[in-house]
Amino acid sequence: MDTANLISKRQIREIYESYTDYFYEIMSKVIERLQQNVKLSAQPTYKSRVKSFNSYYKKVLRLKPEQLEENKSLIYLTDMMGIRMICAFLEDINLGVEQIKKLFEIKEVEVKEKARETINKLAKDNNIILITARFDDNTKKAEKVTKKWLEKNE
Repeated sequence: MDTANLISKRQIREIYESYTDYFYEIMSKVIERLQQNVKLSAQPTYKSRVKSFNSYYKKVLRLKPEQLEENKSLIYLTDMMGIRMICAFLEDINLGVEQIKKLFEIKEVEVKEKARETINKLAKDNNIILITARFDDNTKKAEKVTKKWLEKNE
């Protein structure tokens, strides 16, 4: 990799920050859709986050350093946004996953092993579901793509 062609951390931050409003807007719409459509024995709670720039930057350096060469667009990671659905009952987890599959275009489902929380002695299953949301390299185009994605998934 030719270091002379690398873009600066400042430039990467500017590109990343130009997309954060879109990330929050999409995440908000996804949560709204989940709240309206996922019906379980007890209504789940949703926790969400947009990846911080520092976490994003470290991960890009670790996983996609070749894309730092003169790349003037967002370097996309699959975990730019995250939404956690917290279910009151273990049996609701699989029901929730099945309902989510019907609501969105699913890219991948990753099922993690059960983890035990010794403090509360509660079982906790982790299922990671990647839904499709694409972003363009130009902020104006990204706004159009975001609007189309939101319209398509409403």
